Order: sequence, then structure tokens, then C-alpha cells
Amino acid sequence: MAVNACLCTVIYGRGVEEDKQRAIRLYKLSADSGDRNALYELGHLFKSCALIEKDIDKAVRLFELSGKNGCGEAQLVLGRLYKEGEEVSQDLEEAARLFRDAAYSGLENSSWGFFKCKDLESREM
Repeated sequence: MAVNACLCTVIYGRGVEEDKQRAIRLYKLSADSGDRNALYELGHLFKSCALIEKDIDKAVRLFELSGKNGCGEAQLVLGRLYKEGEEVSQDLEEAARLFRDAAYSGLENSSWGFFKCKDLESREM
């Protein structure tokens, strides 16, 4: 988390000169080393940041890697993507699994998504 806090200061110029491109390079370097929080933050940058070109496929891959490393926030974001089916193909079973995994990692609000997906799945049958 300390790395992410430092990179946020570089992105937004809090106490240091703002350098968005340098911050992105540092996020990538940290993500390449497997840092789950950097993978998560970089996924958000590729999903919806004006600093770099949007690439939802790359964002999903980064969220998946982060989630596999135990980042509940990444699992929650992926669950929402698969539940909504707007930027990726809808997959309620995968969404439910991700919400469940996020809940197991300690994100209590993700259990709602699990039950919502199960309810939607039962209506499709």
C-alpha cells in the first residue's frame, strides 16, 4: 500500500511535482513484480483513466492477476464487470464466484453481489 500512496502523490502532485507518465511507469514496474495493489490500480487506469488509452481487456487481465493474488477489491470490480456485462460478456456464474471470493477476502459488501447473481441466474432458468 505504501507504494500506491507514493504513486498517488506523483500522479496528483501532492507534495511533489506532478508527473503522471512517471507514475504510470512506476505502477507498471511495481505490477510487473507482482504487487497486487499495483496490479489493481493499473487495472483501474486502463479501465477508466484519461491518462492512458482505455483498454478493458488489459484492465480485466490486471484485475484477474490482482484477484488471484488475494486483492478483494480487484475481485469485486471484476464481479461487477461480469454481472453488468457492459464492457465484457456477462457471466453471472463467474461474477458470483468473484463476489464470493471478495467476501472471503474480507469485503463484506461483496456478499450482496453474490446473492444478486444467484438470484439472476435462477430467473434465467
